[in-house]
Amino acid sequence: MAAQANTSYNNQPRERAYVAPKQVPIGEPGSGAPITQTVELNIIETESGQMLFEPDAIHIEKGSVVRFVIKNSGALEHEFFLGSFEEIAEHQKRMRDHPDTPHSGTNTVAILSGETAELDWKFSSKTNMEFVCLIPGHREAGMWGVIIVHDHLAPKLKD
Repeated sequence: MAAQANTSYNNQPRERAYVAPKQVPIGEPGSGAPITQTVELNIIETESGQMLFEPDAIHIEKGSVVRFVIKNSGALEHEFFLGSFEEIAEHQKRMRDHPDTPHSGTNTVAILSGETAELDWKFSSKTNMEFVCLIPGHREAGMWGVIIVHDHLAPKLKD
């Protein structure tokens, strides 16, 4: 399942936030491009009430097409929402104001308890961004992480 940003600009829904003015570029849908990296994530719920993504920090090389494979090992339904810090803040506010709104969009997948979901994304710009579960209360319980997109993953050796 591929994804693209789906948030709003000037309170108008849009499907492609990565081409909206004044929006931090986060990349674009994988759209059938060959996968160059697979990132496996696990969702866990702790006895103390924390909800976590493992890992919660991911480094990706610019230009990579990444398949996220997200396994929900918890008892509750969760989501994986990929976006810029600004997009996620806007979406989180909307979810607080309208908690019964269905979580949909091509940059997000819902994952039922015990299930696994996939999301493909091409990272075309150097940036820092976030992934999160925005079901009310889940981010506050720890369900968020960061993605750092580099133009290199290791120092280039000089001849």
